[in-house]
Formats: sequence, structure tokens, C-alpha cells
Amino acid sequence: MTATITPDNADDKRIRWSSNNTNVATVTSSVNGEATVTAIASGTAVITVTTMDGAHTDTCTVTVKPIAGDPAKFIEAAFTQLEAGNYDAAIASFEAAYNADPDNNEAIAYSALAKLAAISTDAKVATLLKSRLGLTSYPQTMNALLDPSWLKKYEGASYVWTYRDLTPSANGYYVRANGSLTTSDGEKLITGFDYVLATSDNSDLDWINRWGYGAYILHDYNYDYNLEVTEFSDDGKYLIPSYYYDNREYYGGIPGTSQKYDLDWNSEERVLILNENGSGLAPEFNLPKWFEDSDMYTSSLVGGLQTTETLMYLLMANALEGNSAGLNGLLDGILDSVFGASFEAACSRIAELDMNDRIEIPEELIEGLGLEFILEEGFEAEIGRAEIQALTSALRLIKGTLQWIASYNLDSDLSFMKFDWATIDSPEDVISKIASKNDPFANGFLNARNNGSMVASKESFKKALTDINASYEYLVSDANTSYPQGIKNTMKDYCEPFNDGIEKLIAAINDGSKFHVSYDAFNNLSGTWPDSNGDITIDMGQFFTPGLFTLDKLVETRNNKPVFYIRDSDTGDEREMTAADVTAIKNLRNEMIAAEEAAEDSGSWEDWDEFYQLENAYYNNTYAGFMIKTSPMTTVVTIKGQEEMPETMLVNFGPDIAVALYEHYW
Repeated sequence: MTATITPDNADDKRIRWSSNNTNVATVTSSVNGEATVTAIASGTAVITVTTMDGAHTDTCTVTVKPIAGDPAKFIEAAFTQLEAGNYDAAIASFEAAYNADPDNNEAIAYSALAKLAAISTDAKVATLLKSRLGLTSYPQTMNALLDPSWLKKYEGASYVWTYRDLTPSANGYYVRANGSLTTSDGEKLITGFDYVLATSDNSDLDWINRWGYGAYILHDYNYDYNLEVTEFSDDGKYLIPSYYYDNREYYGGIPGTSQKYDLDWNSEERVLILNENGSGLAPEFNLPKWFEDSDMYTSSLVGGLQTTETLMYLLMANALEGNSAGLNGLLDGILDSVFGASFEAACSRIAELDMNDRIEIPEELIEGLGLEFILEEGFEAEIGRAEIQALTSALRLIKGTLQWIASYNLDSDLSFMKFDWATIDSPEDVISKIASKNDPFANGFLNARNNGSMVASKESFKKALTDINASYEYLVSDANTSYPQGIKNTMKDYCEPFNDGIEKLIAAINDGSKFHVSYDAFNNLSGTWPDSNGDITIDMGQFFTPGLFTLDKLVETRNNKPVFYIRDSDTGDEREMTAADVTAIKNLRNEMIAAEEAAEDSGSWEDWDEFYQLENAYYNNTYAGFMIKTSPMTTVVTIKGQEEMPETMLVNFGPDIAVALYEHYW
């Protein structure tokens, strides 16, 4: 396919190509305005070319039709392409094999597996990862996805204790030396140590002290890091303990003329420095505007470079940026992109196979995937519907779990969290930002969404469990001649009780009845799954009841606000918290702070003992928080011996958070 730019003397002739339906056809650009369109499956796709200058577009509708022919040729081509690392072409060839003969078992199996693999590069997945999790880019071809060049290097980093001041002392513990710092296998090391003597601006972090490791000798290969000393010098860049070298013979020991030094332990500071051994590759993330100047972000950089510490913060910041209205969109997006039409199409294709249809896995494919080391030489590996169905069933259980969660409203305005988290000094800093729109007790958080997701979840669980059961029944049956009888007997020994449990779980889901779990089923792999009187009983009818776990059913509330309780430290009685309790807690905190200041000034053990008693009373004896209702949990799950669980339970937030929340609501 070719695009022509006019006028011919245009300054910027750059263009980009896209397909609106990559399940049918993909497009990759080449040179001179040309692009290659690859057929994936029957259907139509619109190929669009867009100029980089001015965003002018043109389109072409492509129709893909099945090709009549021998599917074996397409499958053979796919194996060759896999060996060569051309994964997209292999996926297309497997699909072409299915289009050539939709009744061919090999074509069905391989194309279904290829469809599952291709989900990872689906346009919807790319959009989800970029819009919801903040990836700057995400490959939409398998070749590009498996090529690490699209990933960004995040520098390895370690926190060390730095010391600003070095004082000359006749009896000092340290001397200065020059040398080279290496790992035990000879690789260069930026640093991997605990202690560093830093300049005031952290520009020089080369003076190393391995105090705490217990090894300072030269060429000590019992440890990961080594300092090979070339000379002791008063202007040396490394700091080493003098006393350890006093009785060593290396280089004649430390010269008697070497100046000794002491560290000023009061100049201690924790600093992040580079450690190239910890570097790693990961996707590149956007830097949200509200986060770029935060102390948390800037302190994670070393010399302006993003580190593995930065990566963790970027993940959190982008998750908040992309989901500041709540998590409904993220969950719905995962269900639509990962477990949507493409997933169901692959599962439907697998269901076209008969259980008795077995497909030999060619040796070239095993070698192409690098799996030859797990198989004995000459072993003929086979696969069929049972194994593939077990894989998709496990994925469907994940889908069912997400559907169950998605039946509840997880939207709540989280934009108040867009601030520099490193500046948090107290719970009040966060709680004060809560407004009605982001108050979960006032905005419908955890309400039932009535979106049919709970019904869909129930069906997903039933389907997954039924398919697992069918796969197991076939694999241990006489009809399965691919497995040696010894392997089938072992499977029966270990899995039969669990398969019996799966059958009873399916029945309980269908009937809305109770499912029983016995600890003996896990400890004793013989016998059958219990029909009643289990150690744990789960009411499957209640489990799939929409809205059972709404917030008002989980937490005691009044006028859409949580009711706070406090426990008497002497009697253990719990009662509703009052303003007088808040005042008492604040007074106790002030007493504790004053006692600590007095102890620091005097240094006396009596004053410190008084402080510790007040600290214990404040943090360990002050129980305050929400009152959680246990009825939603006990309605679903009953544990033998705990049938008389109290109707409510106090969740202790600690005095600081409890007071801040109480004052916010009441």
C-alpha cells in the first residue's frame, strides 16, 4: 500500500499508518511512503495514513477472505517463522491455516493459542496501559513487544548513610587510600556499600567505608565487593578503617605517617546513590505535571537519572493520574480488552476440538520456544483440547473474579491525592483534603452497580470449573492414550478429591446452596470431598448476591457518616467515641511530647521511663476506629468453632488517624 504526498516538494513527508481492526489486518510502515498490510482473520479493516504535518488523512478499506488451500503449508510456514523470531507472521500463518480449513484440528489448536497470545498486543490493551497506567508507548506487534529495545533502563540505586565531616585525629579509626572498587567477579561497581563520606552537595560519593560488613582486607573474595588498595595517601578518595590494617602484611600495612581520621556521626544523612548491579528494564512512564516537582520524585533521581526507586513512584503516580475518578474504568477496561471478544473467540475455537483429538507438537516448535530442555530426547509431545482448556479455564477464573469485583462501584474521586506525598507530616494532611465528592460514605462507593457483572461472574465461574472438570476427567481416562498409565495414576492420587470438590462446587453454584471445605481434603489426599459439616462452609447463593458488601452493610454509620468507637483500656469495654475522648487523646499526646523533650534535655533514666510509659499508653492502649459489621462475612462464610462471632468488631486505626477522622466527620 502506497501513500503519495503532494506537493512533491513538501518539507515534511513523514506519515504514520494505523488499522482500526488489528484482529483482521495489521499495517507496518516501510520506506518511501509504503506500508505492508498483513491479513490476520476474515473480516474488514480500515487502514488509515496520517501526515505528521497537519494530520491530513486518507483511508482504504481492506477485506480479508479465507484462502482455500492446504492448512499444513501455512502451519509449516508458521513454525519456520517462529524459529526465525518472526512472531507476527507466525500468528498470521496460523490464522491463515484455520481460514483454509476450519475443521483441521491442528489449525484450530494453533490458531486458538495464537489468538490468545495476540491479545497482549491488541489495540485496546495498548490504549488501556497508556491511558490508565501511564505508559508512554506500548508495542502493537508481537515482534516489537518481545524486543526489549522499547523498554527504558532504570538505574539501580541503593540508600546509603552519608557523613559530611571528617576530623583529623591521632587515634582516629580511618585512613584515606586510593585504589579500584570492584565486585568479587571483577566487574566495576559504582557502589554497593552501607556508608559513604559525602561532600556537602553529594557531588562526591566515592569515599567508601564498609563498616558493618566486617571485611576491609584487600582481595577478600568471601564478600561481594572489594577495594583493591594501590596506595595509602592523605588525599586518597576512599576511606578505610585503620585498625583493621594495623596488623596486616598487605603492602607492608598502613604507613606510620598516614593521617588518621574520625567521622562526625552527627553529620549522618541517608542518601540514594547509583548501583549499576541493580539496574533494570521496564516500560517508560509519563511524568504527571503535579508530580514532577515533588520531593518524592526528585529525591528518587540520582544525577538527574531515573532509578528503580523512581519506577515505583511513577507506577503509583500514573495509576492515580489515570484513575483519579476511581477504579471502575480500569476494571471494565481489563475485562473488555484482555477478557473480551478476542478471548472468547479463542475459547470458542478451542471448544471446536474433540477431546480425543490429539496434536503432536513438532520438534521445531519446541526448539523454537526453547523448551527442549524439559523433554527427554525422542519424547513425542502431544497437546489437545484438555490441556488448552485447562489453561483458558484458569484465565476464566481470573475473569470471573474481576467481574465479581466490578459488580461493586469502585469510583470515588481520588484527585485529592495528587500532592507531594513526601510532605505528609500527619494523617490530618490527607484527611483534610477529603470533600463530599471523594468521601466514600457519601458518594456511593461500594454500592451495587447493577451492571449485570455479578450474573456474568457466576457464569464465568461455572464455565471455568466445568471445563476444568471435563479436562481432568479426560486426562485420567482410558481414552487418553498420550499419557503413561503411571502419570494418570499419580494424577488420580493427588487430584481426585479436588475434582470431587469441583463437582460439588459447581452444584452449589447452580443451586445457590452451601459448599463445604474440610482441612482433611488438603492434608489427606484420599477419599471424597465433604457433603456437609465442613471446617469452612461457603454459601454460594449469598456469595453471588449483588450488593451484599455495600459500605453501609460493612460499617456502622449514621447519616451517611461512620460512627467511631473507643475501647476502655482498663475494662476492655467498647463505647461510642465522643468529643471528650478526642480531647483526652490530644492531651495524652501533648503530655507524651513534653515528656520526650524533657528526657532529651535531662538525659535521666527517670524522665525517659516516664516518656516510655506515656508512649505506651498513647500508641498501645488507645484503641479507636470504625465498628465493622460481621454479618456480610458470616452470611457467606462460616468457620467451625467460630459460629458465635460477634456482630460487630472494632477496627483500630490508632490514635492519630482516629482523631483526625472523627474531627473530619463529626
